[in-house]
Amino acid sequence: MFEAIYPIFVAAGTAAVYGAYAYLMKKLPDPDGTTFEGEKFVGTVLVGAGVGLVFYYLGMPVNEGAVLAAMTTIGAVEVGQKIVKPIFNWLREQF
Repeated sequence: MFEAIYPIFVAAGTAAVYGAYAYLMKKLPDPDGTTFEGEKFVGTVLVGAGVGLVFYYLGMPVNEGAVLAAMTTIGAVEVGQKIVKPIFNWLREQF
């Protein structure tokens, strides 16, 4: 049972730290204009828990290399979304 729960908690904890870091980076430079987005934070934690479930079901070990590979993949997807979204917005404005 511990083998199933451990990856979920590790990934969810990692996502929680990432969400808290992102919140603090928005909060520190502009304390007046930023509000905490609880839904986004909970979504980030749930995605992390989902990553932990995938680790368990694929039989991946929870070690530095595997976590780094998963987080790199997630980061690449995030960067891709941030690049593609403005392009789509520009195309919508043109047509």
